[in-house]
Amino acid sequence: MTERVSERRYRGLPPEVRQADRLHRFREAGLDAFATSGYMNSSVPEICKLAGLSTRQFYEEFSSREGLILDLYTRIHAEARAKVIEAVEGAVGRSYREVATTAATAYIHAIADDPRRARLALVEVVGLNQKVEGWREANTADWAQLIEKILRDMVPAGHEPTGGYRLVMVGMVGAVNALAQDWSESSPRPPMSDLIDIIIPLTLSLFGLPLE
Repeated sequence: MTERVSERRYRGLPPEVRQADRLHRFREAGLDAFATSGYMNSSVPEICKLAGLSTRQFYEEFSSREGLILDLYTRIHAEARAKVIEAVEGAVGRSYREVATTAATAYIHAIADDPRRARLALVEVVGLNQKVEGWREANTADWAQLIEKILRDMVPAGHEPTGGYRLVMVGMVGAVNALAQDWSESSPRPPMSDLIDIIIPLTLSLFGLPLE
């Protein structure tokens, strides 16, 4: 029997290196397939072909096609939160506008620089099924908790936006993600500064904070 190219590729490599490479290739193939063909029109064999790996190897890493999209979705948003936290920590002591600009810029870069990531994280996961919707709700709650913490560390004690943090967060997340998705898919893209100039006044206004 002819030896598979993917099997020859891994000959002599430590198991952890093989697995890391397989995961990377499946994730990149998943991003390509879900962003171009759409989740509903993508199949495991198609993803394996793009990755140059076998279906057996796929199922050694993921339980299903749904497992792959959830893995990608979770990683994209986890990386984005880490970038936002890092950006905000580097902006301690600055004005509300400066902190919001720093955080929003970090988020947009993490989510939307790669149109595949934006498409998957903001569009393809929406309305897939009850399980995925549960993950989306949990992810939104994680963002809400992070942003509320950032704000409470900055604003005067007792400050509450009109309608409360939860309601404001629903509006802000929806607006920012819609803008990020539109910006990511625009050709040519407008300058990042144009996008930020829309997001920042909107965000600060929703939270009842001064622009300067």
